Amino acid sequence: MNAVEQAILRPFSFSGGGFEKSSRRIAEDQATACESSARYFEKKGRSNLARKQRKMAASWRSLATLSDTEVERFCEALFLKGSETLEALLALAEKRDSALSHLVLLANHILDGLLDFAAHRHKQAARAFMQSISATVNNFEFVATQKPELFREWARGSIAIPGLISRNRAQSRDNERLLEVLQQGEASYLAPAMRSKRGRFWTFSGANLLAVRLISHIQSANIFYESDKVLARHCRRDLPSWRKDAAKLKAFSARTWPSWAHVIWQIIIEVSPQNKPALHLAFYDPKTKICNVRKRRINPYYGNEERAYSISEQDIKEALFGAVEVIATGESRRTKQRRKAEENGIQ
Repeated sequence: MNAVEQAILRPFSFSGGGFEKSSRRIAEDQATACESSARYFEKKGRSNLARKQRKMAASWRSLATLSDTEVERFCEALFLKGSETLEALLALAEKRDSALSHLVLLANHILDGLLDFAAHRHKQAARAFMQSISATVNNFEFVATQKPELFREWARGSIAIPGLISRNRAQSRDNERLLEVLQQGEASYLAPAMRSKRGRFWTFSGANLLAVRLISHIQSANIFYESDKVLARHCRRDLPSWRKDAAKLKAFSARTWPSWAHVIWQIIIEVSPQNKPALHLAFYDPKTKICNVRKRRINPYYGNEERAYSISEQDIKEALFGAVEVIATGESRRTKQRRKAEENGIQ
Protein backbone atom coordinates (compact mmCIF):
# COMPACT_ATOMS: atom_id res chain seq x y z
CA MET A 1 0.00 0.00 0.00
CA ASN A 2 1.52 3.31 -1.09
CA ALA A 3 1.28 6.64 0.73
CA VAL A 4 -1.76 7.80 -1.25
CA GLU A 5 -3.72 4.61 -0.54
CA GLN A 6 -2.68 4.87 3.12
CA ALA A 7 -4.13 8.38 3.32
CA ILE A 8 -7.38 7.48 1.57
CA LEU A 9 -8.07 4.17 3.32
CA ARG A 10 -6.55 4.94 6.76
CA PRO A 11 -6.38 1.20 7.56
CA PHE A 12 -6.44 0.13 11.21
CA SER A 13 -3.96 -2.40 12.54
CA PHE A 14 -4.11 -4.34 15.78
CA SER A 15 -0.34 -4.14 16.12
CA GLY A 16 -0.17 -0.37 15.58
CA GLY A 17 1.06 -0.62 11.99
CA GLY A 18 0.88 -3.03 9.07
CA PHE A 19 3.23 -5.39 10.80
CA GLU A 20 0.95 -8.42 11.09
CA LYS A 21 1.34 -8.67 7.32
CA SER A 22 4.36 -10.09 5.56
CA SER A 23 7.19 -7.74 4.63
CA ARG A 24 6.45 -5.69 1.53
CA ARG A 25 8.36 -5.79 -1.73
CA ILE A 26 8.15 -2.08 -2.35
CA ALA A 27 9.47 -1.89 -5.91
CA GLU A 28 7.36 -4.83 -7.08
CA ASP A 29 4.27 -3.48 -5.31
CA GLN A 30 4.72 -0.13 -7.05
CA ALA A 31 5.27 -1.85 -10.41
CA THR A 32 2.10 -3.88 -9.93
CA ALA A 33 0.15 -0.74 -9.05
CA CYS A 34 1.42 0.98 -12.21
CA GLU A 35 0.35 -1.99 -14.34
CA SER A 36 -3.09 -1.88 -12.75
CA SER A 37 -3.34 1.81 -13.63
CA ALA A 38 -2.22 1.03 -17.18
CA ARG A 39 -5.05 -1.48 -17.60
CA TYR A 40 -7.50 1.09 -16.24
CA PHE A 41 -6.37 3.76 -18.71
CA GLU A 42 -6.51 1.30 -21.61
CA LYS A 43 -10.15 0.53 -20.84
CA LYS A 44 -10.82 4.27 -20.83
CA GLY A 45 -9.12 4.69 -24.20
CA ARG A 46 -6.20 6.69 -22.74
CA SER A 47 -3.37 4.80 -24.45
CA ASN A 48 -0.83 7.57 -23.85
CA LEU A 49 -1.35 7.37 -20.08
CA ALA A 50 -1.30 3.56 -20.21
CA ARG A 51 2.12 3.62 -21.91
CA LYS A 52 3.40 6.05 -19.31
CA GLN A 53 2.28 3.75 -16.48
CA ARG A 54 3.93 0.71 -18.09
CA LYS A 55 7.15 2.66 -18.45
CA MET A 56 6.98 3.52 -14.75
CA ALA A 57 6.42 -0.15 -13.89
CA ALA A 58 9.55 -1.10 -15.83
CA SER A 59 11.47 1.66 -14.05
CA TRP A 60 10.48 0.31 -10.63
CA ARG A 61 11.57 -3.21 -11.55
CA SER A 62 14.89 -1.94 -12.90
CA LEU A 63 15.92 -0.91 -9.37
CA ALA A 64 16.70 -4.55 -8.60
CA THR A 65 19.33 -4.62 -11.37
CA LEU A 66 21.33 -1.55 -10.28
CA SER A 67 24.95 -1.99 -9.21
CA ASP A 68 26.20 -0.66 -5.85
CA THR A 69 27.75 2.36 -7.58
CA GLU A 70 24.53 3.08 -9.46
CA VAL A 71 22.53 2.75 -6.24
CA GLU A 72 24.71 5.31 -4.47
CA ARG A 73 24.44 7.75 -7.38
CA PHE A 74 20.68 7.23 -7.59
CA CYS A 75 20.26 7.74 -3.82
CA GLU A 76 22.09 11.07 -3.99
CA ALA A 77 19.92 12.23 -6.87
CA LEU A 78 16.72 11.17 -5.07
CA PHE A 79 17.86 12.86 -1.88
CA LEU A 80 18.40 16.16 -3.68
CA LYS A 81 15.06 15.84 -5.43
CA GLY A 82 13.30 14.95 -2.18
CA SER A 83 14.94 17.84 -0.30
CA GLU A 84 13.86 20.30 -2.98
CA THR A 85 10.32 18.91 -2.85
CA LEU A 86 10.14 19.28 0.92
CA GLU A 87 11.54 22.81 0.84
CA ALA A 88 8.99 23.76 -1.81
CA LEU A 89 6.13 22.38 0.30
CA LEU A 90 7.43 24.22 3.37
CA ALA A 91 7.58 27.42 1.33
CA LEU A 92 3.99 26.90 0.20
CA ALA A 93 2.93 26.11 3.77
CA GLU A 94 3.96 29.64 4.72
CA LYS A 95 1.07 30.88 2.60
CA ARG A 96 -1.34 27.94 2.32
CA ASP A 97 -2.29 25.50 5.08
CA SER A 98 -3.19 22.89 2.44
CA ALA A 99 0.52 22.16 1.98
CA LEU A 100 0.73 20.99 5.59
CA SER A 101 -1.37 17.88 4.94
CA HIS A 102 1.08 16.82 2.23
CA LEU A 103 4.02 17.39 4.57
CA VAL A 104 2.35 15.30 7.28
CA LEU A 105 1.66 12.55 4.77
CA LEU A 106 5.31 12.46 3.66
CA ALA A 107 6.65 12.59 7.22
CA ASN A 108 4.39 9.72 8.31
CA HIS A 109 5.29 7.73 5.22
CA ILE A 110 9.02 8.04 5.94
CA LEU A 111 8.66 6.97 9.59
CA ASP A 112 6.21 4.19 8.73
CA GLY A 113 8.67 2.88 6.15
CA LEU A 114 11.54 2.84 8.65
CA LEU A 115 9.38 1.14 11.27
CA ASP A 116 8.19 -1.42 8.73
CA PHE A 117 11.81 -2.34 7.98
CA ALA A 118 12.60 -2.44 11.70
CA ALA A 119 9.64 -4.70 12.39
CA HIS A 120 11.07 -7.20 9.93
CA ARG A 121 14.40 -7.35 11.79
CA HIS A 122 16.33 -4.72 9.87
CA LYS A 123 18.74 -3.55 12.59
CA GLN A 124 19.95 -0.37 10.88
CA ALA A 125 16.38 0.70 10.14
CA ALA A 126 15.45 0.22 13.80
CA ARG A 127 18.39 2.38 14.86
CA ALA A 128 17.55 5.07 12.29
CA PHE A 129 13.91 5.09 13.40
CA MET A 130 14.80 5.48 17.08
CA GLN A 131 17.30 8.25 16.34
CA SER A 132 14.72 10.15 14.29
CA ILE A 133 11.81 9.99 16.74
CA SER A 134 14.09 10.61 19.75
CA ALA A 135 15.43 13.83 18.22
CA THR A 136 11.91 14.94 17.23
CA VAL A 137 10.37 14.27 20.65
CA ASN A 138 13.31 15.91 22.42
CA ASN A 139 12.89 19.02 20.26
CA PHE A 140 9.14 19.01 20.92
CA GLU A 141 9.68 18.91 24.69
CA PHE A 142 12.17 21.77 24.49
CA VAL A 143 9.87 24.03 22.46
CA ALA A 144 6.79 23.04 24.49
CA THR A 145 8.58 23.94 27.71
CA GLN A 146 9.66 27.32 26.33
CA LYS A 147 6.40 28.13 24.51
CA PRO A 148 3.60 25.91 25.91
CA GLU A 149 0.90 28.06 24.30
CA LEU A 150 1.88 26.62 20.89
CA PHE A 151 0.72 23.13 21.82
CA ARG A 152 -1.71 23.66 24.72
CA GLU A 153 -4.93 23.57 22.68
CA TRP A 154 -3.88 20.35 20.99
CA ALA A 155 -2.63 18.77 24.26
CA ARG A 156 -5.86 19.62 26.10
CA GLY A 157 -7.85 17.55 23.66
CA SER A 158 -5.39 14.65 23.54
CA ILE A 159 -5.43 11.60 25.79
CA ALA A 160 -1.62 11.38 25.52
CA ILE A 161 1.30 13.42 24.20
CA PRO A 162 4.75 12.40 22.91
CA GLY A 163 7.46 12.31 25.55
CA LEU A 164 10.85 10.87 26.38
CA ILE A 165 10.65 7.91 28.76
CA SER A 166 13.52 7.36 31.15
CA ARG A 167 14.31 5.63 34.43
CA ASN A 168 15.87 8.90 35.50
CA ARG A 169 13.60 10.42 38.15
CA ALA A 170 14.40 13.97 37.08
CA GLN A 171 13.13 13.17 33.57
CA SER A 172 9.93 11.72 35.06
CA ARG A 173 9.37 14.89 37.08
CA ASP A 174 9.97 17.00 33.95
CA ASN A 175 7.41 14.92 32.07
CA GLU A 176 4.85 15.51 34.84
CA ARG A 177 5.51 19.25 34.82
CA LEU A 178 5.06 19.39 31.05
CA LEU A 179 1.74 17.54 31.32
CA GLU A 180 0.55 20.13 33.84
CA VAL A 181 1.75 23.12 31.81
CA LEU A 182 0.11 21.83 28.62
CA GLN A 183 -3.06 20.87 30.56
CA GLN A 184 -2.93 17.50 28.81
CA GLY A 185 -6.27 15.75 28.45
CA GLU A 186 -8.35 18.36 30.29
CA ALA A 187 -10.63 18.86 27.28
CA SER A 188 -10.57 15.24 26.07
CA TYR A 189 -13.31 12.66 26.40
CA LEU A 190 -11.36 11.15 29.32
CA ALA A 191 -11.44 14.38 31.33
CA PRO A 192 -14.48 13.48 33.51
CA ALA A 193 -12.93 10.16 34.51
CA MET A 194 -9.55 11.81 35.16
CA ARG A 195 -11.14 14.35 37.52
CA SER A 196 -13.40 11.87 39.29
CA LYS A 197 -12.26 10.58 42.66
CA ARG A 198 -15.01 7.97 42.96
CA GLY A 199 -14.64 4.34 42.02
CA ARG A 200 -11.77 2.63 40.23
CA PHE A 201 -10.62 3.98 36.88
CA TRP A 202 -10.81 1.43 34.08
CA THR A 203 -7.52 -0.01 32.85
CA PHE A 204 -5.83 0.48 29.47
CA SER A 205 -5.88 -3.20 28.53
CA GLY A 206 -7.94 -5.74 26.62
CA ALA A 207 -11.13 -4.40 25.05
CA ASN A 208 -10.62 -0.98 26.66
CA LEU A 209 -7.23 -0.50 25.03
CA LEU A 210 -8.55 -1.57 21.63
CA ALA A 211 -11.53 0.78 21.98
CA VAL A 212 -9.30 3.75 22.90
CA ARG A 213 -7.05 3.04 19.92
CA LEU A 214 -10.06 2.86 17.58
CA ILE A 215 -11.55 6.09 18.94
CA SER A 216 -8.21 7.82 18.40
CA HIS A 217 -7.98 6.26 14.92
CA ILE A 218 -11.33 7.80 13.96
CA GLN A 219 -10.42 11.19 15.42
CA SER A 220 -7.13 11.21 13.52
CA ALA A 221 -8.83 10.18 10.27
CA ASN A 222 -11.42 12.93 10.68
CA ILE A 223 -8.74 15.60 11.05
CA PHE A 224 -7.55 14.83 7.52
CA TYR A 225 -10.96 13.96 6.06
CA GLU A 226 -11.38 16.98 3.78
CA SER A 227 -7.83 16.85 2.38
CA ASP A 228 -8.05 13.07 1.94
CA LYS A 229 -11.38 13.49 0.14
CA VAL A 230 -9.73 15.86 -2.35
CA LEU A 231 -6.85 13.40 -2.77
CA ALA A 232 -9.27 10.52 -3.39
CA ARG A 233 -11.14 12.53 -6.01
CA HIS A 234 -7.86 13.40 -7.75
CA CYS A 235 -6.82 9.73 -7.82
CA ARG A 236 -10.28 8.56 -8.91
CA ARG A 237 -10.70 6.59 -5.69
CA ASP A 238 -13.56 6.41 -3.23
CA LEU A 239 -13.19 6.82 0.52
CA PRO A 240 -14.26 3.82 2.62
CA SER A 241 -17.84 4.00 3.90
CA TRP A 242 -16.66 4.08 7.52
CA ARG A 243 -14.75 7.31 6.85
CA LYS A 244 -17.83 8.96 5.40
CA ASP A 245 -19.87 7.88 8.43
CA ALA A 246 -17.08 8.89 10.83
CA ALA A 247 -17.00 12.40 9.36
CA LYS A 248 -20.64 12.84 10.42
CA LEU A 249 -20.02 11.88 14.05
CA LYS A 250 -20.48 14.40 16.83
CA ALA A 251 -17.79 14.65 19.51
CA PHE A 252 -17.33 11.45 21.48
CA SER A 253 -19.31 11.59 24.71
CA ALA A 254 -21.66 9.69 27.01
CA ARG A 255 -24.50 10.54 24.62
CA THR A 256 -22.84 9.86 21.28
CA TRP A 257 -20.89 6.67 22.06
CA PRO A 258 -23.39 4.28 20.37
CA SER A 259 -22.88 5.94 16.96
CA TRP A 260 -19.10 5.81 17.49
CA ALA A 261 -19.34 2.12 18.39
CA HIS A 262 -21.14 1.36 15.12
CA VAL A 263 -18.41 3.09 13.08
CA ILE A 264 -15.78 1.23 15.10
CA TRP A 265 -17.51 -2.03 14.20
CA GLN A 266 -17.39 -1.06 10.52
CA ILE A 267 -13.62 -0.64 10.83
CA ILE A 268 -13.27 -4.05 12.48
CA ILE A 269 -15.33 -5.67 9.71
CA GLU A 270 -13.22 -3.99 7.02
CA VAL A 271 -9.90 -5.31 8.38
CA SER A 272 -11.22 -8.83 9.02
CA PRO A 273 -10.83 -11.79 6.61
CA GLN A 274 -13.95 -12.11 4.44
CA ASN A 275 -15.32 -9.15 6.47
CA LYS A 276 -15.97 -11.53 9.38
CA PRO A 277 -14.45 -10.41 12.71
CA ALA A 278 -14.73 -13.95 14.08
CA LEU A 279 -12.11 -15.01 11.51
CA HIS A 280 -9.54 -12.39 12.57
CA LEU A 281 -6.66 -14.09 14.36
CA ALA A 282 -6.10 -11.06 16.60
CA PHE A 283 -9.19 -11.97 18.60
CA TYR A 284 -7.64 -15.34 19.45
CA ASP A 285 -4.06 -14.18 20.05
CA PRO A 286 -3.36 -13.83 23.83
CA LYS A 287 -1.60 -10.51 23.13
CA THR A 288 -4.59 -8.89 21.41
CA LYS A 289 -7.70 -10.86 22.41
CA ILE A 290 -10.42 -8.84 24.12
CA CYS A 291 -12.66 -11.64 25.39
CA ASN A 292 -13.15 -15.40 25.34
CA VAL A 293 -14.74 -16.16 21.99
CA ARG A 294 -16.89 -19.21 21.34
CA LYS A 295 -17.13 -21.10 18.08
CA ARG A 296 -19.59 -23.62 19.49
CA ARG A 297 -22.38 -23.80 22.05
CA ILE A 298 -24.91 -26.23 23.46
CA ASN A 299 -28.35 -25.67 21.96
CA PRO A 300 -30.64 -24.82 24.89
CA TYR A 301 -33.61 -26.54 23.23
CA TYR A 302 -32.16 -29.75 21.83
CA GLY A 303 -29.02 -30.17 23.90
CA ASN A 304 -26.82 -30.79 20.84
CA GLU A 305 -23.53 -29.01 20.16
CA GLU A 306 -23.63 -26.31 17.50
CA ARG A 307 -20.86 -24.53 15.62
CA ALA A 308 -21.49 -20.99 14.47
CA TYR A 309 -19.13 -18.08 13.82
CA SER A 310 -21.93 -15.71 14.67
CA ILE A 311 -21.56 -16.73 18.32
CA SER A 312 -17.94 -15.68 18.56
CA GLU A 313 -18.68 -12.54 16.56
CA GLN A 314 -21.34 -11.56 19.08
CA ASP A 315 -18.87 -12.14 21.92
CA ILE A 316 -16.37 -9.80 20.24
CA LYS A 317 -18.98 -7.16 19.49
CA GLU A 318 -20.40 -7.15 23.01
CA ALA A 319 -16.91 -6.84 24.55
CA LEU A 320 -15.93 -3.98 22.23
CA PHE A 321 -19.23 -2.07 22.53
CA GLY A 322 -19.10 -2.53 26.30
CA ALA A 323 -15.60 -1.04 26.40
CA VAL A 324 -16.69 1.98 24.33
CA GLU A 325 -19.58 2.52 26.75
CA VAL A 326 -17.30 2.32 29.80
CA ILE A 327 -14.87 4.83 28.29
CA ALA A 328 -17.70 7.24 27.44
CA THR A 329 -19.73 6.97 30.64
CA GLY A 330 -17.31 5.63 33.24
CA GLU A 331 -19.67 2.76 33.99
CA SER A 332 -20.42 -0.59 32.40
CA ARG A 333 -23.90 -1.70 31.46
CA ARG A 334 -23.82 -4.33 34.22
CA THR A 335 -23.00 -1.68 36.83
CA LYS A 336 -25.90 0.47 35.65
CA GLN A 337 -28.29 -2.49 35.68
CA ARG A 338 -27.14 -3.50 39.17
CA ARG A 339 -27.60 0.03 40.52
CA LYS A 340 -31.03 0.30 38.94
CA ALA A 341 -32.05 -3.03 40.46
CA GLU A 342 -30.84 -1.87 43.86
CA GLU A 343 -32.79 1.36 43.54
CA ASN A 344 -35.94 -0.51 42.57
CA GLY A 345 -35.44 -2.88 45.47
CA ILE A 346 -35.20 0.02 47.91
CA GLN A 347 -38.38 1.53 46.55
